Amino acid sequence: MVLFLILSLSLALAIVCGLLLLLILMQRPGEGAGMGGALGGSALESALGGGAGDVLARGTARVIVAFFVLALVLSLLHIHRAASRPAADGTPSPWDVAEVVE
Repeated sequence: MVLFLILSLSLALAIVCGLLLLLILMQRPGEGAGMGGALGGSALESALGGGAGDVLARGTARVIVAFFVLALVLSLLHIHRAASRPAADGTPSPWDVAEVVE
């Protein structure tokens, strides 16, 4: 079950990374800069309206929060999986999950 969660959240993290990359490239720090300028200048503003920069900034902030939450959950799942698995020589793991999480 934990392995399925790790795999599915890893896929979600990869999708979030790609979306974050696109959102950052679409933002324009200056006139004519960024991917929005490369794809036709004001095409983004005509498609999304005059407040397109605000929409992109809020969307980028939300995707960044999703990225950090997914990364944190994945790290905790990896710690849980490593702590519940015995060592290669058959001895139990010296880590207690409760100690690691606290």
